[in-house]
This record gives sequence, structure tokens and C-alpha cells, in this order.
Amino acid sequence: MNTNTKNKPNKYIGSDDTLKFSLSNLTSNGFPVQDNEAFEMLLDNASSGGNGTAYYLKTMLKFSDLAQYLNDKGLDAYTIDAGLNNSLQATATDGISSLCINVTLNENLEVTQAYDGTPVQGIATVQLSLPDPENINKIVNFGISVLELPPTIVVTQQLWQALFKPLLSRLTKFVQGSIENWLETEVGDDIEGLGDTLSAITEDTASTVSEETADIVVEEEVVAELAVDLSMAAVSFGALAILVAVPIIVKLLEKKFILHIEVTNETDIDLNWSIPYMNEGGMATAPQDSVIPKMSKVKDIWGDETNTPVMFQADYIAMNKSGFSGIGFVIGFSQDEFENQDFAAVISIPWISNNSIALCNPDDFDGWEDVYNQNSFADNNQIKRFENQRFATEIAIDALDGQGDEYHVSLRIQKL
Repeated sequence: MNTNTKNKPNKYIGSDDTLKFSLSNLTSNGFPVQDNEAFEMLLDNASSGGNGTAYYLKTMLKFSDLAQYLNDKGLDAYTIDAGLNNSLQATATDGISSLCINVTLNENLEVTQAYDGTPVQGIATVQLSLPDPENINKIVNFGISVLELPPTIVVTQQLWQALFKPLLSRLTKFVQGSIENWLETEVGDDIEGLGDTLSAITEDTASTVSEETADIVVEEEVVAELAVDLSMAAVSFGALAILVAVPIIVKLLEKKFILHIEVTNETDIDLNWSIPYMNEGGMATAPQDSVIPKMSKVKDIWGDETNTPVMFQADYIAMNKSGFSGIGFVIGFSQDEFENQDFAAVISIPWISNNSIALCNPDDFDGWEDVYNQNSFADNNQIKRFENQRFATEIAIDALDGQGDEYHVSLRIQKL
């Protein structure tokens, strides 16, 4: 880094020349997926049970292959090019999946309102994509704002243009650093601590990169430094760890049973989830936020607001705790708008007998243990549906036995 300030223009440089930005979370506490016709067809497959469920979740897990590629290649995996609408972006691909990090700044850092009403001076977008025929786009948006503008720094057209590259470099280093640090995680016997560990790693990575600076270069001269507070980005980006990093980590563990679960909220209501009863096994990872947000809208890497809402998904991975035990638990769902509309999913992956799935109203039973005991018997059904007055819920599993002891469950929640 060039620290010589002798020849730097006085209109930029002073005693403390660090232009500080911050990121705000525009996409709730998650990493939503764009709702389009192709993805709706994939969700229909996911709800069909058997091979359809397996195909869907294995397709989503292709993003973990990209994470492994990025871990192997490091920052050399990215190419930098101009995007649309006054933006700069870094893109990496393993030949199938791609990751794009895009930074758009309002001209001269003017303050405008983001699509959710938040005052911003730009938007940063991280987008994971799978090409046709899947056409999957997972998108998260962050509002960019100036946290501190030293009086010695004047925002001219030249300076504004010079901000894109260092801003993009900070965000790219955070994304790449998080992925690399996730995949270096060592997991002992405490599999239920993995989710908390990955969340802490994401926060630590954000803190480390936030303390670093990047050069702002105008006419080949370093005129100032730039720093970005990434603390708010850690929450949403950390949600991605379950999808892209945990599948790689668990493959290294000597566990007989691994269960992948994905819950999709296709409603306009925030849904609360919990694990009120665990019969056997452990929840290796689950979302840090106990709310699966309602459908919303985001901006894609081209700066366009999606024509249809995005859906938020919650990913979970459960494993057995010993070589001769299984997995069994209840996921409870509630919301704050309607009374007496709770529902629950029961999943049982026993060591010996066939797997089972069920949906029910927990109020019909004598506590959560009774919910599990009365709904965990094998009945040879790979698909179940449950309706109350407000919600229709579908659950599907890819297999009732076999499968090399790795199973996939899809749970889809829609509003009636």
C-alpha cells in the first residue's frame, strides 16, 4: 500500500483520510430465492416425493460445489467487469454455478430510498445462480451508506468513480474469506454446535475485513483510504453457510445418517419455527433467526427489481449421534397474525425401520413428545399434506429406506 501523501491532491487528503461506509440489510435475515416459473416447477418436483424431492435438493446442493471451487481458487477465481446502471461486479464460476458480487453507487453519493424505503447511497448485491433449465437465483441486497466522510474529502465525479473498486474489493474479500473460513471448520462430537460455530466465523470474518482498508486511487495516485462496516452483512450471508458449506463439512464426519431439510415460506406472513422436541439425533445446523420471512422483493445483479417476489427458505441438517441410532424430531410453526393456526412437522429416520413424515395440529395432542409419538409411525407415504384455516403445508421425503443413509425432506408452506 502506498502511504506517501506528498503528491496527493490537497482537496482529498488530510490528517485522517479514511472514507467509512456501512452496509445495511435490505433482505431481512436470509438469502432468498427468486420466484420464477422454472423454480416453481422445481418446487413441484420437491413436493412430489421420491426422485423428485431428491433431484430438487441435490440441485440446490450444487452450490456447495461452487464453495469448494472458491475455496480451492481463492480470490483468483473472480473476474472484475463493469455491470449495468453504474455498477462494478466480481464474478466467479465453477462452470455450473456462479457467484456475482455487484456494487452500484448513486452518482456523487446522493441519498435515495431503496425499494423498502431505507435511505441509501448505493446497493450491494450478492447473487448465486444456476443456469437453465434450473434457473435458480438466490439474491441478497445490502444498502450502502457513508458512515463517516472526513471534512478533508470532497466527493467529486473522479472520486465517486474511484470508489467502486475498493468497495467491491472489501465485499469480495468478506464473501471469499467467509467461505474459506467455513470450510476450515473442525467439528468434534458436538454436532449441534456447528451452526453457532459457522455464525461466529462469519461475524469474525466481517469484523476482520471491516478493520482493514483499501486504497482509493484517482489518476494513479492513492488519495484516501476506504473502510466498510460489514457487521450487518454477516447475518444474511451467514445463512448461506448451511447451504454451501455444511454439506462439505458433514461429508468428512463418520455419521451414518444425514438428513437435509428445506422449508420454503410462500406466504405473505412471517413464520416462526422451533424444534420443541428431539427424540434422537441432533440438529447440526439450523437458521440463526427463528423467523422465516414472508415473500418480498429484491434487486438483481442488473439493478432491476424482480418482477415477482422472492421466497425465503430455511435450511437444516440433522445427523445421528452414534453408529446405531437414528434421527427423530418435531419442527413447530406459528405466526403472530392468526390464533389457533399453528402446525407441526414430524420427521423420523430410525436406525432399523422405515422413515416416516407427518404434518399435524399440535393442539390436538398432549405436549410435544406426544406429537412425536403419535405421528412417527411408518406408513409408507412419501408425501403428506395438511391444511388449517389459513395455511396449506406439504412435506415430502426422497426415500423411506436405503439411499446410502442420506435423505432429503422438502417442506412447502402456502397461504389458503
